[in-house]
Amino acid sequence: MKYLTKSKKSKKPKKPKRVNTIKKRKIKKMSGGNKQTNWLTMANIQYKNIKEIKKNYQSLIKKDKEVVDIEQKWVDKNLKVIIDFMGDIDVWNFMIPGIVVYGFDGSKASTRNKPVVNHPIAVFTGSHWNSRKATETDWFEPYAEYQIFGTNQFCQTFAMMYLADKLPTINTDKSNFTKYYTYTIEALKFIEKVINNYPSSTLKEKRAIKECIKYPNVCLNSIEFPST
Repeated sequence: MKYLTKSKKSKKPKKPKRVNTIKKRKIKKMSGGNKQTNWLTMANIQYKNIKEIKKNYQSLIKKDKEVVDIEQKWVDKNLKVIIDFMGDIDVWNFMIPGIVVYGFDGSKASTRNKPVVNHPIAVFTGSHWNSRKATETDWFEPYAEYQIFGTNQFCQTFAMMYLADKLPTINTDKSNFTKYYTYTIEALKFIEKVINNYPSSTLKEKRAIKECIKYPNVCLNSIEFPST
């Protein structure tokens, strides 16, 4: 293309300002069209860090109450359903024979002063899960590697995966935030197997895990992160 000017000496066209392509794409997707589809596309992106999730996703959808409601409805229908399923005492007894679970009934529970025993145990404090194999003295802590500290996500699942020897390989790169998306996907795959094998699982639970498997990154991007 030729650039015409009034002077004889042609001037080089100015380079367009650099735009954050991810943010530009998201804003465009959120305007008009099917908001459910547009939100789902945006929510299933893998971001580089928590700051990027908050800036390019969470803060953006908060500007549109309809989109906020769409996200909450998806979380309640899918993510919450499988989390509640994995915290069910009957599921724990089915998956981990001989397990003793403290706190599942709403009673106050803690990992403190629990003696070494010859059977696996798990503790639900009311907001977090830990587990320990038979004869072990140290507790498995999901926050140590598999879950972002201070979040409520799949601690119950990781605690069960530990007892079942099904935890994914640890990514030792501490600067690689995307490993949490990988851990989330592995947790979802494990949940899918549990739901499929558990004889009393419902159609609601099967549909929920199918949706989460299809859009796994939503299960991380939609959770609340601690203030930094």
